Order: sequence, then structure tokens, then C-alpha cells
Amino acid sequence: MARKIWQGDIFKYLNKCLHFKQVNLARDMAQKVLRIKIDSNDDWEEMKSTYASAVSRIINGKQNGFLPQVEGQQLDAELFYDVFFRGIVDQPKEKPQVLLNQLKKFLTQEEVDISEFEHVNGDYETFVRAMVEAGLNEVQRSRGKEEPGERGNSACVQQEVQQRTRPTLHSQNFFARKVFGREELLKDMEQRLAQNRVVVLSGLGGIGKTYLSEEYAVRHKEDYAQQQRISVSAGSSFQKLILSLEFDHLNEQELKEEGPRFENRLRLLKNMDEHTLLILDNFDEPWAPLEDGSSGITPLLDFLRDTGLHMIITTRLTKEFASLMPLPVTALPEAEQLALFEYHLGWKLEEQDKAYARDILRCVEGHTLLIELSAKSIYEGDFTFREMLECLRSGEDADLPEVTVQKDGQRQDTIWRFVRKILFQIDLPKEQKTTLRQLSLLPTQGISRKLFRSLTSKNALAELEGRSWAIREDRNAESITRLHPVICEVVKKELCPTYKNCRSFIEALCRFLKEKPEWVKGGELCKLAENIAHELDFSDPEYSVEEWNNLRTMAQFCSQNYQYQSALDINLQALEVQKGAAEDVFDSACKSDLYTEIGELYQRLAKYKDAIKQFELAAGYQKDNTIEKAECYRKLGE
Repeated sequence: MARKIWQGDIFKYLNKCLHFKQVNLARDMAQKVLRIKIDSNDDWEEMKSTYASAVSRIINGKQNGFLPQVEGQQLDAELFYDVFFRGIVDQPKEKPQVLLNQLKKFLTQEEVDISEFEHVNGDYETFVRAMVEAGLNEVQRSRGKEEPGERGNSACVQQEVQQRTRPTLHSQNFFARKVFGREELLKDMEQRLAQNRVVVLSGLGGIGKTYLSEEYAVRHKEDYAQQQRISVSAGSSFQKLILSLEFDHLNEQELKEEGPRFENRLRLLKNMDEHTLLILDNFDEPWAPLEDGSSGITPLLDFLRDTGLHMIITTRLTKEFASLMPLPVTALPEAEQLALFEYHLGWKLEEQDKAYARDILRCVEGHTLLIELSAKSIYEGDFTFREMLECLRSGEDADLPEVTVQKDGQRQDTIWRFVRKILFQIDLPKEQKTTLRQLSLLPTQGISRKLFRSLTSKNALAELEGRSWAIREDRNAESITRLHPVICEVVKKELCPTYKNCRSFIEALCRFLKEKPEWVKGGELCKLAENIAHELDFSDPEYSVEEWNNLRTMAQFCSQNYQYQSALDINLQALEVQKGAAEDVFDSACKSDLYTEIGELYQRLAKYKDAIKQFELAAGYQKDNTIEKAECYRKLGE
């Protein structure tokens, strides 16, 4: 449906022109509008972010008014037109008619009603003037609804902001880490993104792909109005990926089914441009093939051709992304490895220790994660330099099960073996092992650190973070806790999380779901519940009733938050517990209720044949001529 033009439309088009081809014009604008003398390109690079940040606030609906304020001064509309639009017309390489067609196409894609401007008869200058005036009038008209003295606080102002606010990706702040080397790789990433809008970083788990993607985001934060990183969970798909993204100002109250929500989000993403950076991290498991037999990532590749946003993908896979020519991330040169080792060790190496350190680095083949773990273990006093080297060089410990892991031909088993050796040798306290098991149940992107600390031991988490066994990430105003994917895999194999040894964590979560404090995001809790149900084996006869109740609690919470597929998957897990239990453990009412809820979820997901089957099973557990049985048939009739 067509809509009125707003200030962000004009700035979006302006940014598109400047980003690709109008650098000289932008410098001219900076000198005239910002009243800043620019003597060189270095001066320009240093000052342009001042204006870019003001523009991004307008685009994202975070500042009132049509034109931005720069250093506290409102820009003049006439000067804005002369510098940006008339300046573009005067460029010899661009013909006014071509520019007019580009502008009309852009506004049409943004679903703006341009019918009132069509009378300009191909005159670019007149069209632009009319567009600027319409944008100004639209803002003034909205402001005119305010009551005197109520500006900034009235309901009218709030309504005005809501009308102008458009959905955007929730932008994360990435914080600079200590990065050693990788300068050439960062330059290659910049070139790839400028040319193709996508770059794939491939390499062994723990080699530094995630840190590299975040370092790029930090260095180029002024180029992007919004940046978001998401970890790609195992068993995902293109639709699940899109539904897992976080948006601001996105009202989905009327779109409770996953299909319409997916289509709506996809449309929004396709309209985003090069000022959006999306990082798909840890894309380490191939998606299931599509019904026609084609690769599961085909929809993602098609999406990349249709959108203008920038995307960085980190992966251990190579074959699936071969068409995107991945950039390989390999071990650092020895000098940088040694500097990284010293950084995590916390002190400058003495000459007598450097020989041991170099042998350790050669032993772990320059693997970034292993350098960090070995240095932190020495710092904590778990090993001397000699003991660490002896541990790494020793044969596989007889008490450890043999495991070989391969990802598309890249041997990961060496990394696994070293991580397991260190974990086994230091023999962490019981409380820390328990917390590691609990951390392994989190979604790959982690959860709020505040939430996790409310469910488990605070002290053990801090200890694990200090030793680098757990990761703490600061994002905007909150901190995230998670495990590195390689460590998570080792913990699952070595410490074997089960329902029994994670029971207290699951009970705490279910109590939390029933209370749900205001500061907790429903979507985050749904992801955690879904991941727990997926990771653990709920088939212990000793706890069947407890498992069933906990699964039902998690499923109902997901359903209340419109996560119907997650709720269905969890309830199907509860159904397996029910079927495996002794005949007298669950009464007819419990069984009927579960079948009814599963049927309702199938109904919401438009899987009507499956819903009918579940409602029939539910009716079979109810006594004849009862209200409960009649209700089952009513649902069946629907």
C-alpha cells in the first residue's frame, strides 16, 4: 500500500548516491554546510562521520525534523537542495533523466506514493523540489497537531514518532578486542563487501573468524546505521534464520503465524541497503536439502542477490559456499602468535620461557583458541610452561573416549584433542563442571548474562570466564554469556549433560517461566527452552512425570509468545515421555490435554490433517457424553 513520503526516504536516496559515486560532492557539502575547511582527503575522512551519524539518526527515525542538526545547528533546506541535488545534476557523467528514473525507482521500491509529483514532465530539478517540499510539509503537518507547551511529552508527539518510525534491525555495538595481524585480510573483506556485498570467512573452529568479523564491524561502525551478529544454530533453515533476527519498531501482533511473519521480515530486509551489516556467525552445519533436492542454503544465496545489505558469514564449511569464493582464515605468523600468547598470559615472557612458548605454539599449530586456553591455564597456575608442553605432547589419555571430527575435509580432531586434554588435566571443581554443562545447553548465540546468573551459580560463571572456558560479550547495555562452539562440542562429549545432572537448571528455568520478570525478553527464553528440549534426552523413567511437566511448561511459554513451531517440537518431546512411561503414570485427562494442545499448534501452523488426528486422539481419552469430549469434537469441527 502506497504511503506518504518522509524525511528518511530522501536521506536514504542521498546516502545511496554519495556512497557509490558522489565523493567529491560530499566533500563540497561538508565545506559548505558544516563550514569546515578541508585541505586533504585525510581531513575529509576524519570529518565525514560527523554528518553521517546525523543522517543515520534521521533514517532510523531517532530524531525529529526533516533536516539534521550538525554541531547544534539546523541545516538550511535551500542549501541542502543546492548542495546535494543540484550538485548531482551538474555532474557531467550523470544525466538528469537517468537520475530522475533512478529516484522514481527507489521511491517506488520504498512504497512511496509519487503520483502527486508526476506532473513534473521529466524535469529532475522540479521533481526533487516537490519531493523536498512534500517531506517538509508532512513533518510540519504532524507537528501542527500538538498542543502548545506539550511538545516532546504529549501523546501526539509519541504518535508522530510512531508514524515516522520504520522497522530496522536491532543494532548491536561491537567493542574492540586486541587483534594481532590480519590487516591484509581486513582489507580483502572491505573490498569484497564493496564489490559483492557479501564475504565468507572459512577456517577451523577457534581460528579467529568471529573476532575478525567483529573487528571489521568496529572499524567500519560509521559506515553502517545498523549492525547485528547472529549465531546460526544447528538444524536451522533460511526461514528459521530470518525469524531469529531481532528488529526494532516491528509490530507483529497481527502476524502470529510464522509464514506471514517470515514474508514480512524478508520484505523489510530486501529493502535494506549497504548501511546495514549482518554477520552470520558459526555457520558450521549444512542446512537440510529442500524438497526438490537442492541445497538448503539456496534461498539464502537467492536472498543475497536481491538485497543491498552487507553480510559476513563465518563457517567451517567450504563446499556449500564455494560460489562465494570464501576467504580462508589460517594461523597467524609466529611473531603474532607469540604476542597473542603474551597478551593472554598477562606478562612479558622471559628469555628462558620463550623457548617453551614457541614449542607450545608449534604444538597447537598456531590455533588461536588453544593459544588463549594454554596461556590462561599457565596464568591460573594450573600448569608450568614445561607441564603444559608435556600435556600437549603426551599421547591420548586412556580415560578419554576417542573422537574424530571432520568438517568438509578440514580436520578438527587435533583441536578437539588438545582442548579435551587441557580440560581433563586441570580437573575443574564440581561447581564449574556443572556450570559448563548448563552453558552447553544455551543457544549458540548465548543468552543474557543476567538471566543465566539468575538460574545458576554466579561464582562458577565468573571463574570460567576468567579462564576463557566461557565467553562474556558486552552488547549495548547488556552482557551475553556463551560457550565457544569448539568448547561446547567438547563439553557435550566429555562432561555429558543429562537431564539428571542438569535437573536443577531446568527446574530453575521452569520456575522463571512461570514468573517471567519484566526485564526478560520472551524470545530469549523461548530459544533457551527450545534448545534444552533439543539437546537433552528426556527419557529417564525415574523423572518421567517431572520431565513431562517441565516440557509442558516450556511449550506453553513458547506458545504464549507466538513461537508455535518451538512449542510443537517441545510438546512432541513430552509426548515421547508420555508414551515411554508406565501405563498408570499419566491419567486420561493429562493425555487428552497434551493431544489437544498439539492439535491446536498444528492448526495454527496450518497443518490441518495432523491437527485432526491429534483432536481425534484427544477425544478418545475423554468419557462419552461429557463437556470435555464435546469440546474435543468442537475443535475437530473447526
